[in-house]
Amino acid sequence: DNAKPLARTLETRQHPMKVALFTKAFLEPTHVAIAQVVRGLPQIQFEIFTKLFSELPGLPVLNAKLAAALPTETNLDSAVSQCDLVHAIYDGPIAFRAFEAARSCRLPFLLSFHGGYDTNAKIWKPTHRALTCNLCEEADAVTVVSKIDAARLASIGVRRPIEIAPVPIDLTALQPRKPIGADAPIVAIGRLVPKK
Repeated sequence: DNAKPLARTLETRQHPMKVALFTKAFLEPTHVAIAQVVRGLPQIQFEIFTKLFSELPGLPVLNAKLAAALPTETNLDSAVSQCDLVHAIYDGPIAFRAFEAARSCRLPFLLSFHGGYDTNAKIWKPTHRALTCNLCEEADAVTVVSKIDAARLASIGVRRPIEIAPVPIDLTALQPRKPIGADAPIVAIGRLVPKK
């Protein structure tokens, strides 16, 4: 329900959407899902605000460009004000700075958690916990990739509704070279930890 006013605001714009995307690194090897989302939305221009910027080989991101290499923030609010929405991929201080820019420019603010170290460790840091909770409560919308991550945010005091947006899978990359039979073996690669 909290995301509905955000959706209505974005529907009334008169030009192609421009998103200010804040993240620690764009793109990290683990950001394949982020690259797929960006690549899958060619009608949206992404302005990237990051500490490290590099495109992954084989994953061209044609509708994203470096807007600012944080923490070099020369005229950050001016650059952000040219966008329609501020979206931060949580990484502590960068998300906090993205929220400041969004509020300064009176833009909708979307906060996303991509699991892993962020929801397992960073949100529990004494310097991050209360700020993260407040950030979630003040955001126009918050997304996580799993129910477990939503529960972790609730356990630090986040009471607002949280949208679960699972990591997308590019099924075109999984086309078999030959028909698969009912007894075909399946190979899965991952770390040997309980969540995998």
